Amino acid sequence: MTPEDKSSDSKSSKKTKRIESKKRKAAAFLQLAKDVDACIFKKVKTSLEDSDDEDHTQAKIQKIPEAFGNVASFVPQETSAEILKGKSMEESKPKLSGEALLELRKALRERQKLSQDKSKLFLTLDDLASEYGVMLCKESPVPTLPPLFMMDVQHLLLYALQGNLSSYRPRWCKLLRPSKIEGVVVIVLDGVGSDDYQTHPECFPNIQKYFEMSVDMVSPEEYGSSVAEELLYVPLSLREKMKRRETQSKTQIVNIEPMAPIIGGKVPQTEPASVTLETQEIHKEPEIKIESELLPASDRFPRTHLLLSTSQMVLEGFPMPNLNTNTEFIYSKDDYGTVTNHSPIFAIDCEMCLTVRLKSEVTRISVVNEDLECIYDTFVKPHHRIRDYVTKYSGITKQILDPVQTRLSDVQKYLRKILPDDAILCGQSLCGDLNALQMFHPYVMDTSVMYNLNGDRKRKTGLRRLASVFLKRDIQGDASGHNSIEDASATMELVKLKLANDIAFGDCVIGGAIFPPEEKSDVEPKPDLQSVQASEEEIKDQNTSVAVELQSKSESLSHTQIVARKKSFFHNISNSQYKSLFSITKDVKKTAALVDEASVVQQHADQEVVAIVSDCDRTSKSLSKSYVEFHDFVYTCFPSYKKEDTGKLTEEEKQKLLGRMDKRLGKVLKHTKVGSLVTVILPGQSSSGKCQCAKTFIKIV
Repeated sequence: MTPEDKSSDSKSSKKTKRIESKKRKAAAFLQLAKDVDACIFKKVKTSLEDSDDEDHTQAKIQKIPEAFGNVASFVPQETSAEILKGKSMEESKPKLSGEALLELRKALRERQKLSQDKSKLFLTLDDLASEYGVMLCKESPVPTLPPLFMMDVQHLLLYALQGNLSSYRPRWCKLLRPSKIEGVVVIVLDGVGSDDYQTHPECFPNIQKYFEMSVDMVSPEEYGSSVAEELLYVPLSLREKMKRRETQSKTQIVNIEPMAPIIGGKVPQTEPASVTLETQEIHKEPEIKIESELLPASDRFPRTHLLLSTSQMVLEGFPMPNLNTNTEFIYSKDDYGTVTNHSPIFAIDCEMCLTVRLKSEVTRISVVNEDLECIYDTFVKPHHRIRDYVTKYSGITKQILDPVQTRLSDVQKYLRKILPDDAILCGQSLCGDLNALQMFHPYVMDTSVMYNLNGDRKRKTGLRRLASVFLKRDIQGDASGHNSIEDASATMELVKLKLANDIAFGDCVIGGAIFPPEEKSDVEPKPDLQSVQASEEEIKDQNTSVAVELQSKSESLSHTQIVARKKSFFHNISNSQYKSLFSITKDVKKTAALVDEASVVQQHADQEVVAIVSDCDRTSKSLSKSYVEFHDFVYTCFPSYKKEDTGKLTEEEKQKLLGRMDKRLGKVLKHTKVGSLVTVILPGQSSSGKCQCAKTFIKIV
């Protein structure tokens, strides 16, 4: 074959390919034209598409060259039939023109503008489940919804009341245009739980009529708390803590009682945390000391201000005790003491490997005290086969781990032994370490939270960068992997550096100064590995029985003991670091009303809130009907069901009582201002060793 023939064949082949390509494009265009026709037909009633656009589309179809052959052969017959059918139906529909079309367009614009003046609310549970699955394990095949607490409801209320001024955003739902909210109403059907709603749905016609969105939550009854305690006390943000510290520095502050629990415990009836000498006289007693004298010499502010609140722990993914999840986890102590400004801090760092469970499991743990001494360091062999040692990061190899005999249960028992009951644990993203250790601990600090160089809370600054900027040290640079002792020591130094400056130090989010310390003594950790090995030998004799002992001990606990232990866990923040929700409402120049039992009303009576005691549903209904019309925030409780001894009621009596509550609820909803966010909470009830889940309904009426 001559070169000319080859060239001719090549050109012919290219031409054929071009024609085939154009045929495919024409087929695709026909399919697109079909979609456009269907869209035009669907929107004829509202005339959202101009007739010119339709003509333009038809003109394009007619311009397809006939040289492409039978292009229709590329399109299924069913599709062609649908197109023809759509055309015939479209031709039979009337079309608007002239003034009628202009009026319709104007009405549509007005309607769209009106919709922008309203708030919208919808659930985001699927997104939350996906994020939670990634946080637990990057290769988790099934998204898992994390446990939701009453603090999640609190975040929604705060965002509705404060708008963009709020320090929190709800993670389980999305509220658009919170400034358009006309009012916030919370109605608690005390004693009613998710099981009651599922068992007797016919008793709740008003709830089913008004509410389309609902979600199950952990009942506060599980840990000896209540809805009022969980919702009406808001942990201070870092900015508020800074502001309070500035106020305290200008006036002499005196502590008059130790830090008492709020979550899960009885709330003091007064504001007991501190008293200003300028406004109130103090009886001079020898044991009362100025707060600055109560701090350790190295601290410039209370170390308890760096503790994560319960809300922060939940949002950061720390393991939280409840009946439905984390059943294999254990408490770091049987009982917890009151945390103070002298409570010892311990830095923990774990190295992980990926096992066949597609889950990261601990293979090494190091614990460093405030003197930068390593008090515990050991390798740990997981019970499940290791799929990936991740040596690049963990520094763990098969050769290192093969001879190891220590198991996770041994580590748990030793930590329970050496940690005091008021110990504060710190770490970089400590939630991952505690999840790997399968342990609950209430007093925690996290350097990934207290330091931030990105200006965005969702983006964590890594430990290596923090150490480089603030400690002038390069860590995690070894190709053989990370060193958990080095990482724990760096974490402890960062915490001590923070305490030596101020709360805002190293945090761009709240405008803190970013600069390395002028002087820093490089103190190397002093691991006493011999004593550590000796300590390990003491507990190796009980390797086979540790897990069994812990499990059997947990199973032998009574329901009352379980609740008491959870209550002890949840009291991790002092009352001086909380603010009343009614006080926040007042700060944004909104009015509030409270209808509840006497103990709750007394706690908030001094917050400039209309607070009325109610001991029956009828009173709550009558008061709430008027309050929801005139106040920006209303919290009311229907107490009758909880006061009844439901164990002695027949099913018919229960249904009658539940139906009466729902009827009264409906009357309150009828008087609620249009555009209000309404939240109905069924908090559950704990009895006979069983605790119902809580259920929350939300809607903008």
